[in-house]
Amino acid sequence: MNIDIKFVHAADVHLDSPLRGLERYEGAPVEQIRGATRKAFVNLVNLCIQKRVNFLILAGDLYDGDLLDYQTGLFFANQMSKLREFGIKVYLVQGNHDAQSEIAKGVRLPDNVHTFSSGEPHTLVDQELGVALHGWSYPTRAVTEDISQRYPDPLSGFYNIGILHTSLDGRPGHDHYAPCSLQNLINRGYDYWALGHIHQREIVTEKPLVVFPGNLQGRHVREAGAKGCIYVEVSGGQTQIDFHPLDVVQWAVCTVNLGGIETPAEAIDTAVEQLRSHISISRDKLYAVRFVFQGATAVHHQLQKDKEHFIYNLRAAVNDVSRGGVWIEKVLFETRQIADIHRLLEEYPSLKNFFAILKELAEDDTIGPEIAAELKGFYNLIPQEAVFGDDGLNINDSEFLRAIMIQAQKMIIDELVS
Repeated sequence: MNIDIKFVHAADVHLDSPLRGLERYEGAPVEQIRGATRKAFVNLVNLCIQKRVNFLILAGDLYDGDLLDYQTGLFFANQMSKLREFGIKVYLVQGNHDAQSEIAKGVRLPDNVHTFSSGEPHTLVDQELGVALHGWSYPTRAVTEDISQRYPDPLSGFYNIGILHTSLDGRPGHDHYAPCSLQNLINRGYDYWALGHIHQREIVTEKPLVVFPGNLQGRHVREAGAKGCIYVEVSGGQTQIDFHPLDVVQWAVCTVNLGGIETPAEAIDTAVEQLRSHISISRDKLYAVRFVFQGATAVHHQLQKDKEHFIYNLRAAVNDVSRGGVWIEKVLFETRQIADIHRLLEEYPSLKNFFAILKELAEDDTIGPEIAAELKGFYNLIPQEAVFGDDGLNINDSEFLRAIMIQAQKMIIDELVS
């Protein structure tokens, strides 16, 4: 198979989806945040042109739902026209967020864009390049069947690429849509599987290549690290792939252990040094950083007593060293008072049973409905914006309840010691 092609594989663009969880404060670079998904997409288009690729694959979730603003669709169409000027084709499938039932407002696209329909999985052939692309779009948001087994057989003498928006055999934090086994994908006999839906970059297997490129731009702290696309070169029967970061805002979690720290000022200095070692601050990228302070420390009570003043000084110190290149997304305090908990339990044996009950509750996944019933009246009074979202007070989430139980135990210990 003497085929020489170059293409880019991207997914989960979520154009114009807002970045979530960022706190506003004086000096926060709000303008740099707006349009981050668009800027990342422009970087993608520019990379395709720079590399002179033959085509671009978009493996689902181009949009984040229905086009509430026509400008989003117009922006995409303009970028596709830019690729057409350089003879670059685009092949895309629709995923759960931009399924045909979810997008009511269609936008006319230039003729270099080929969207796979939501009927049966089918094949688009480029005779000149010697490439066969097999794909299928979601007809509705929730697809729970294994669609991969209905994909067409590979074409002999062609480089075969399968495009599928799938959870594969399941990944944490993602809906279980279009599930399939890795073995089923391998059995299709394709050369490359261009997957989407999972926002974490992953090369699932190399023979054949089964790849999740991750999303193009991280949107919250659970999508930390570099985001971008996969650049692919096929020559002489060999396929080489490279990851290219394209995001303009990168999320990071900076964990700072305050063991041995004596003053809040020293805690801030330690946090700044930890930040410098954690990320490479540059003028080309904005970092949204969550600080998590941990450990048994002498400054625990000072931090708890005046968190706002501490955070204010932390922001000032971070702005000083980053020159506006770092936005503090949130500051979490998980410190505790220095104490000999074993001596405390020996002095008050009844506490052992109390903490044993807390531990048991934290590990019991069946306790959730009981707690939800107890807190129903209180829960209904909480504003909706405080309930939903990545850091919402979701009492129906077992992981959230477990974290609350652990926090409660720490708070009780701190109070007893103090």
